[in-house]
Amino acid sequence: MSKNYTLIKDENETRKFIEKVLQPLKDDEVYIVVLTARKKYYPTISSSLEVVSRDIIRNNDTNKIIRKLKKLSIVEGIYTDKDNNIIPIEAFALYILPEPRSMLKAYTDFTENINKWNYENLKANDENKNLELYRKLDIKLFSSIHKSKSRSNYFIIDVDKKDEMLLLNILSNFKDLSDIRWVSETRGGFHVIANRNEVTGKIIHEIIKRRTEFIEFRKECMTPTPGTLQGGFVVKEYIGTKN
Repeated sequence: MSKNYTLIKDENETRKFIEKVLQPLKDDEVYIVVLTARKKYYPTISSSLEVVSRDIIRNNDTNKIIRKLKKLSIVEGIYTDKDNNIIPIEAFALYILPEPRSMLKAYTDFTENINKWNYENLKANDENKNLELYRKLDIKLFSSIHKSKSRSNYFIIDVDKKDEMLLLNILSNFKDLSDIRWVSETRGGFHVIANRNEVTGKIIHEIIKRRTEFIEFRKECMTPTPGTLQGGFVVKEYIGTKN
């Protein structure tokens, strides 16, 4: 399919991000990728869809990860909003959570939830049984995976303004630039991905305490995938740091 119909616009940039940021998976770990469509990116669609599609990355082979992202990135003419209008490619973004999830933790959480459903249905009479819940087993499983973090590797500082001086001011707080793992230029600003440790935690606390306008600390590390479109803008590494 023509590259015009995929969110991936710079495969080399995507590959570089994978190899710099995604740490090797261990044991039962996976990464999560989420495709979204947002009204703020394309106001004429009738509603935002925070999860249009989603998938997991279960291996450390960059080529296989790229193929997985390519499958999710084909969006043109496929998805519709609540009014059944085709959602244009300019409304989409492909997000990745660069902290691994534990499938074992997710399985435990998932089975506990399903057992509760089963118990409630066993108690209910036929008229009150909610069997339609079982159509959403995949959604429930993905929710369990999402919240079952295995390792906390990073902090993300979201700079919600395309202001390079503001970004450089933030970066100047880091005495050891090796703690800055990656900086993305996003559609609306920048994402700073920093190694999670005691030193960076204190630095981020001080940044947020001193100045909160246009700066948000994200406890959930989700970031638009570099090399892909985010609301029509190609997300890319910000050049000007240690890179």
